[in-house]
Amino acid sequence: MSKHTPGPWAQNEDRVESANEHGWINDGWIVAGCAGPDAYANARLIAAAPEMLEALREAECALSLMHSYGHCEADSYTGARDVAQVRAGDALDKVSAAIAKATGEQQ
Repeated sequence: MSKHTPGPWAQNEDRVESANEHGWINDGWIVAGCAGPDAYANARLIAAAPEMLEALREAECALSLMHSYGHCEADSYTGARDVAQVRAGDALDKVSAAIAKATGEQQ
C-alpha cells in the first residue's frame, strides 16, 4: 500500500493543502486542485479524507468488538460490552466530525 500525504489537510478555495514543514496549513503542499462548478465542495470533501480514514478505522474497531460480543449471554462479558459501547461512542464522535467537515457543517 502506498502512503498518502499526511494530514491534516485543509481547503483553500478550490485547492486542498497539507501542512508544511513548520506545521502551517494553507502554506504547505497542494494535495489536490479542483475545477468546475462544484470545485469548492469537492475540495472540502477531499480535505476531510484523513479524518474520514481515521474515523472509519475507529468505527471498524468498535464494530468488530460489538460483533464479537454481541451474541453473548446477558450476564456474560459485561465488561467487554461496556468497552465496545465506549469504543462505539468514540468512533461515532469521529465519524460525525468527519462528516461535518466533509459537508461544510463543522462548528
